[in-house]
Amino acid sequence: MIRGALIEPLVDPKPGAVTRRYGHDDMDIYMFMTASSCLFPSLISVASDECRDGVLGRGFKLYTTCVENSIGSRNVNSGTAFLLLVLMKGAVVSKRVEDAVSSARYYVEACSGSVDGYYYYKMLGLGERSYMGRYYGPLPDIREPRNTPSLYRILSLTSWDLVHREILESYKISMHVAEELDALGVTEESLLRILLDLLAEYGDTLIARKYGWSAYYRAMAEARQALVLSKTIGIREALLWLDSLWRPRKWSPGAILDILASGISLYYLRKYYEHNE
Repeated sequence: MIRGALIEPLVDPKPGAVTRRYGHDDMDIYMFMTASSCLFPSLISVASDECRDGVLGRGFKLYTTCVENSIGSRNVNSGTAFLLLVLMKGAVVSKRVEDAVSSARYYVEACSGSVDGYYYYKMLGLGERSYMGRYYGPLPDIREPRNTPSLYRILSLTSWDLVHREILESYKISMHVAEELDALGVTEESLLRILLDLLAEYGDTLIARKYGWSAYYRAMAEARQALVLSKTIGIREALLWLDSLWRPRKWSPGAILDILASGISLYYLRKYYEHNE
């Protein structure tokens, strides 16, 4: 389950994102890998068939505490952590990937509540102000999560967010990533091709959160240009071209990278189920 969180940060080049060669002002590849290591105990903490509010919150709280203690108050990998922790709830009661993703969605809808919502807010609040209520109606500010709605309610009210929509749609894009990896294998080249395809088709809602919807549509248009360019100059050169545009603007496709990580994990989860049939 944790493999996606370990493999995705190593992929290079990624336009505007933290890679082996490039960091941001407040984070680098080592912070990402440290945060990924915090996922292991967090996944273990939710790995049961319990159906009650607070079980996911237990994992969110453990992850948040581990990241704060390890690298300080920084929002690193919270989207990936969220997708994988929810997926674990589906995986422990399933024997097929298709059942795992549908069970994960069912768990959030039927079993989670305001305690899970509260600790999800706390995890998102690792050094980042909330943009969740900017576009669609009022939600509690990330810095003061009072009267927090249920986790399912939070996701429903912010379903424009690609990471949140993944849960509501049973990991639709992540499943597509896993199927592509079945066909292409897990190589840096295949991951780069999938990344560019996803950016061209879905854009990135983290860019929208931080810079507005005009930036979102511009980023998608540029990703589509890069996809066309890749047919003549190659996938790496096309992504480097996109990086030359996005990095100076501080645009980073964090939502799509979270989904890429969950897709990688789904690929390996399928292999696990097949091996244990």
